[in-house]
Amino acid sequence: MSLRLQRDGMMQSEDPMVDEVIAAATSDADRKFIRALADRVRGGNCVLLLGPGVAVDPRSADSPLLSTLLAHHLASDPDLQGRCPPEMQGNLRYVAQQYFQAKRSLEELHIETCDFYRNYEGLTTDCHRHLADLPFKLIISTSPDDFMLQALRGTQGKRPAAAHYDFRRPEAVRIDAPPTAAAPLVYYLYGRHARPTSLVLSENDLIEFLVDVVRGEPPLPDYLRGRLGDPETTFLFIGFGFHNWYLRVLLHVLKVYGHTGKAVAIEDTGFFTHPDRSQTVGFFSGDRLVDFRPLPWDSFARQLRDTYLAGMASNGPAAVAAEPPADAPEVFLCYADEDRDAVEALGEALQSRGIRVWRDRQNLRTGQRWALTLTDVIEKQVNYVVVVQSASMVARAEGYFRTEIEVALRRRTNFDESRFVFLLPVTLAGGSRMASLKALHGSDIDVASDTGIARLAKIILDDWALPLRRGAGGRAV
Repeated sequence: MSLRLQRDGMMQSEDPMVDEVIAAATSDADRKFIRALADRVRGGNCVLLLGPGVAVDPRSADSPLLSTLLAHHLASDPDLQGRCPPEMQGNLRYVAQQYFQAKRSLEELHIETCDFYRNYEGLTTDCHRHLADLPFKLIISTSPDDFMLQALRGTQGKRPAAAHYDFRRPEAVRIDAPPTAAAPLVYYLYGRHARPTSLVLSENDLIEFLVDVVRGEPPLPDYLRGRLGDPETTFLFIGFGFHNWYLRVLLHVLKVYGHTGKAVAIEDTGFFTHPDRSQTVGFFSGDRLVDFRPLPWDSFARQLRDTYLAGMASNGPAAVAAEPPADAPEVFLCYADEDRDAVEALGEALQSRGIRVWRDRQNLRTGQRWALTLTDVIEKQVNYVVVVQSASMVARAEGYFRTEIEVALRRRTNFDESRFVFLLPVTLAGGSRMASLKALHGSDIDVASDTGIARLAKIILDDWALPLRRGAGGRAV
């Protein structure tokens, strides 16, 4: 998007279509904020986190919260008479706790909850529809409803998937493939109503959930931890309820603090009038910086979507980042840490040419399994390994990239390289080469140039198109 700075300090577009959309915002500050946020969403590194405040009854003009409606429904049970004072009957955590203590049955609590949410199957809200038009790859929901999933299913060209955390299971629910803008993932952090045992409803459930998340038993999926922990990832929270104390613990465990870009939280007026507002805002400052905004969710989501779409129309179809097809070859990029920025740019260039890139920061959870996971990926998962040689790599006497190269060389022996390619050493703006790789195909390709990147992509795609290569599923035979 082409912008110019006016005397009043506001950024304006040189395209009248964009300015017309931005003019719908409520103030100059809001217009600037929404434009900047739309650019961030367009960049593809923004994760959307939806709180229970966004889940409202779409059939009611008053738009009551589903969590409040469920709390009142549970509180109306005859066995709860006298247990829930009027001022607490809309508090789901409290009422669910009282329900369990009165019934002594998780099964009954789950049945009532699942029956309640089944009344909303196939429904969604305007807010969710607006958000579904944006290119979020990962949406995290703390409400068990399917409003976001349903909105994505109704968006042309999108094939959403769903996964959930279940604090009562010994193992994490797997995420089989990294999500994309065309195939986004809705992850139910507090469980999903279709999987009753996963639901975090009562106060007891919340404590157990927090303990299990902190302990990593079961662990969150590797992709999720890697994506949230990536310092380049930014976050948009809507209706999250930041005044709740336990979110400070949860967000710390999820590693959403200390990222390059500050997080944005859209909260309702109740947050800004809450007695603990100053303390909450003070906590989420410094390295934990969150920008809190009091904007109506429906109008905010609509303005964000319209601003994003107007910007895409202004820039033209070429501005849309291409997603590699599902059957695209997958490449592992081996590099020295000093070259991370250049290698990330190489990865984006390969993706735009139809080649899927395995990314360590997004696909890998840090911890004891780090080395084992990387070697397993090289030995069994990816179709190609590209070693990005540089002066930094050659000069370093040690580095985990040396283990990666050793594993790749070992797997290479399974290939007939007179017919198939597997290991491709390339250079980065300096011509430095690892002695053990000089004789291999591709060692003369410099990926610091567009010509070199195009040549590398052509070698991979031509090799992947060979009938015998594809017939073997990309594996050595």
